Amino acid sequence: MILLKMGKNSNIKELARFVSLAVAHRIGKLMNPNALYAEKYEKESENFMLLAQNVKLRENWNIYDREIIKKEAKNKTISELTARKYLANQKFSLMDEEINKALKLLELVD
Repeated sequence: MILLKMGKNSNIKELARFVSLAVAHRIGKLMNPNALYAEKYEKESENFMLLAQNVKLRENWNIYDREIIKKEAKNKTISELTARKYLANQKFSLMDEEINKALKLLELVD
């Protein structure tokens, strides 16, 4: 029984990581839509969402799990965006909305 719980915890962390990377790349594209790397960021964001979808399908997520995923994704997104110093600080104002959009696509929030 404990092994299942540990597996779910690692899936939560992996799912949150993919969501945070998808969101960070999406924000990078939104902040600089005309930059050379904007299309690359868009494609990478989509790829991370596909990876997140694959992880999502591994488990049945309850309300408690979904809250943990959202918190983990937010923390990891803050770290990702902080590391991207070339993006303006407006990036943080887009974060919550983009996390919610990503989680909605994964059907993890209403």
